[in-house]
Amino acid sequence: MVVLRSSLERPCAFCPVTVTWPGQTPGKWDYVELTGGPDFDRYWEWVEGKSQFHATVGPPGQYTVKYFSEGGYLTPGTLQCSLVVNAVNPFRSLEVPGSVGAASPVSVGYVLDFGDTPSRPLFVVLAKEDVILHAVSTSGGLRGRVQLPAPRVEGPCRVAIQGTMDRCSALGSQGVLVTMSGEARPELSFVETQSRGTQALAFPKAALAAPDAPLRVKFRLPLFVDGDALWFTEGPEIPLPIPRGPSYRVGARSGEIEVRAPECPGVYSLVYATPFRNGAVRVGVTRVEVFVSAMAMSRETSVTEALPLAPRSFPAVVEQPCPSDQCSSASSEALLCKVCLSSAVSVMLSPCRHVALCPQCA
Repeated sequence: MVVLRSSLERPCAFCPVTVTWPGQTPGKWDYVELTGGPDFDRYWEWVEGKSQFHATVGPPGQYTVKYFSEGGYLTPGTLQCSLVVNAVNPFRSLEVPGSVGAASPVSVGYVLDFGDTPSRPLFVVLAKEDVILHAVSTSGGLRGRVQLPAPRVEGPCRVAIQGTMDRCSALGSQGVLVTMSGEARPELSFVETQSRGTQALAFPKAALAAPDAPLRVKFRLPLFVDGDALWFTEGPEIPLPIPRGPSYRVGARSGEIEVRAPECPGVYSLVYATPFRNGAVRVGVTRVEVFVSAMAMSRETSVTEALPLAPRSFPAVVEQPCPSDQCSSASSEALLCKVCLSSAVSVMLSPCRHVALCPQCA
């Protein structure tokens, strides 16, 4: 009869576990597997000629080591015995400031207790929602202090002790608020131009543009670092993280840059994003809005005159995206005034953002 024994009475999460089967000579097709625990993939290996099984458990929870004989690639074999392993959480406490300024270092103190498990390095991470921005490794001891750079983006973040860089591996966490002073706050705005297909709105945080029309953007980035860029994203919100796609490198703390509007009609955000973890993820800091529509080709009336109200959030879209890739094949009827049905539309209404009237009917 096979008997399994663990080398540890109190194994800790994300630590190695050794299981032996004294007095047993494994057969050619014998194998041992480790299963269980939250978000843990099954691990197994053949044990012919071996006297022990090494594996690393995942997050805190209950795991099961099972010994099978006469197994194979097409048959699970016969279960001989099993051993339950309860992985405990080594986390005890975190010392984190309640708030920090953007780009200021965050001093983090931690206390761990591995019991009879040999201590191993863990990760101290700074995350915004589920996106890890910075990470450093602990020394492997039971207590210590590390420095994390604060993100150059304001809002609530969290500091966590994790076993891996996976977002599901947090052992303990604590919130921290990142604040940004007025001098450090980035600024984006559109520059009015006479380019055909581009019309600035009454405030510099939004513009109406034809597909692929040029747009000039003025920027001031007090916390600029190499790798900062402007990205077009769909919708009136800043996604987290910024998805991969075409970008425009700014290259300086202040200046102007020309970008081109997306090719399909809709509402877009031009987001100033900054990289984290050596460019592995990008997080948006601020944005301006772009309404892309073929109606922007009309220059009969300035959209500025049609929008006297102050800026506000605007979830409505200018027009629905084309169902096909032929975005320029919109019918001529859609470009006619909805009142007189004869003149071209060129006036955007506020606050609904509908472009449906000619200057005379407006």
